[in-house]
Amino acid sequence: MSDHDQDAPPRHPQLHVFAASEDAELAADALWEAGARGIEERDATTMEHGDAPPGGVCLVAAFASEQDAHDAADALGERWRCQVHVLQGDAWLDAWKAYFKPQRIGTRLLVTPSWLQPDTRGADAVLVLDPDRAFGTGTHQSTRLALHAIEAHVQAGHRVLDVGCGSGILAIASLLLGAQHAVAIDVELDATRVARENAERNAVLDRMDIGTTPVEQITGQYDLVLANIEAHTLTAMADALCARVAPGGLLVLSGVLDGQQDALAARFDALSLLDVPHEDDWVALLLRRPA
Repeated sequence: MSDHDQDAPPRHPQLHVFAASEDAELAADALWEAGARGIEERDATTMEHGDAPPGGVCLVAAFASEQDAHDAADALGERWRCQVHVLQGDAWLDAWKAYFKPQRIGTRLLVTPSWLQPDTRGADAVLVLDPDRAFGTGTHQSTRLALHAIEAHVQAGHRVLDVGCGSGILAIASLLLGAQHAVAIDVELDATRVARENAERNAVLDRMDIGTTPVEQITGQYDLVLANIEAHTLTAMADALCARVAPGGLLVLSGVLDGQQDALAARFDALSLLDVPHEDDWVALLLRRPA
């Protein structure tokens, strides 16, 4: 390798897949099978819409190599329009920070990035967040739906389980709004690192357990169980999630596209469906275990 090659900025291959909203989950599954290392979903409501078609989505999938991205484009191209992009350098990794501003969610919660100083009111529960590259800033509809449910239902003394915690935003919000203790789990080590840093930033680390234990191996039951994950993953986790909800407890499922809720609710029929709040094309399911 020449000195010039060694000094060249890193290259990050991506595949953009354009699909109708109802095909988003199918296209994402195909991308994972094709070797995607991560997938971001963009539409008209997200900070970056990625030229998503009207009423549709742009799935941005990261690949280990440009050849892998082109192979995936060949595999998916017969059904969906695909474009391979190569990003050079690392500045794009932090470009989202320009869009992340302090925001009020509900009546008490104020979510603010760690690098800004927000205007606060006396009753505010201020959640200071640096999501790094983990999911969860409060800007996505699925996260906001879950945060609204937390504010409406969390009570002093509650024990909370956050499955797929990402940045830790949901577990931390629960603690700031009155919960006693939270367990936050994620399959990604980076997410657990970020969640731990954010918990420390908000002075709640002593009331959180954070790790990569699969939900199937989590013991005990919780007053509030939170899962902001794609619908097909929630379906696969249904039995484990239901088992973790204490008598009288609440399960909040988010990350669900409008139109997926009926099939998902049927999979969780051990619990009673309380409400299906929605925002744009996203819905959440609030389910209660009988006391």
